[in-house]
Amino acid sequence: MDCTNKTVPVYVVNGSIKRRGLYYASSYLLKRVLLNYLFRKWFAPHRSEIEYGRFLARPIFPCAPACRRGAVASPGLVEDIVILHTSICTRVEATLCDLRNISFRYAKPRNMPEERWAQFLLHSHEPDRSELHILQPLFRAVAITLLYDDYDDRGSTTMGDLPVLLILTGEESGLSAPITFDAIEDNLIAARIDGSSGHGRAARTTFDTAIDFVMALERREIKTFGLRLKPARTARIVDSWYAEDSEFYDYSEIADSRRWILEEAERLGWKEEWKPLRWPSSGWVSDSKRFRIWSGLGAECSRGWLKAEREAWPMF
Repeated sequence: MDCTNKTVPVYVVNGSIKRRGLYYASSYLLKRVLLNYLFRKWFAPHRSEIEYGRFLARPIFPCAPACRRGAVASPGLVEDIVILHTSICTRVEATLCDLRNISFRYAKPRNMPEERWAQFLLHSHEPDRSELHILQPLFRAVAITLLYDDYDDRGSTTMGDLPVLLILTGEESGLSAPITFDAIEDNLIAARIDGSSGHGRAARTTFDTAIDFVMALERREIKTFGLRLKPARTARIVDSWYAEDSEFYDYSEIADSRRWILEEAERLGWKEEWKPLRWPSSGWVSDSKRFRIWSGLGAECSRGWLKAEREAWPMF
């Protein structure tokens, strides 16, 4: 499910044999560096849609056999990535299909009336998961590949200059228009690479250029189709937080989340009589000039990731 509601995968491919041990050892650092870099590029406080794990990218570190030609940017590598990515997307779709077909059942409390129980199931999270976790068409169509041999242990603030492969898989179903490299033609590092056996097309460029390219495509697709989630269903789940079933069922976890969100909203000026709050949360702050500084749990998590990057650095 980590691949749903993401715009693009970022594959980090192990390189030459002499660096293979370092690839596994330093992946701890590189994961944090990547996430901090991507987060800084994409996230806008109080404006970015982040519900249900939505994020710009999903870093993926394939095992050695997955990309047998991973040492250099070549037609063979492009083909390997396209085949691997297609396989991952197929498995994610199979999981989503299972979620749509499985009837999720909770343990019904003995003293809860059938009518109340049916209402609880209607408003529970599980039946909606397959609708709120979407394998985005852009995720199928584009992949970014970083060769580990090109990574020189730099930090997240300077990742943008690293060379990467920007790969088009050829899967364009569900997109508003075909994807080409025309917009970044002047920023390519090397000639385009076609995958062997006709699998995929690729261009070698910088990380910054690749991410800007993907974000432009993301804006294009959102302008045409929206976020592809179902806002009415999402809002209904938020409304269910106001249900008063605590006498029958343990709502402690949901209640804690609700309480924290309401407290944070009140701190920002929201009033209790305005309820219910409706997702997405990007619409909860109307005066971005007044609230310029990002705060709360999300800001604390971001600082934690930056701290983890700094603390991991001495080990490498």
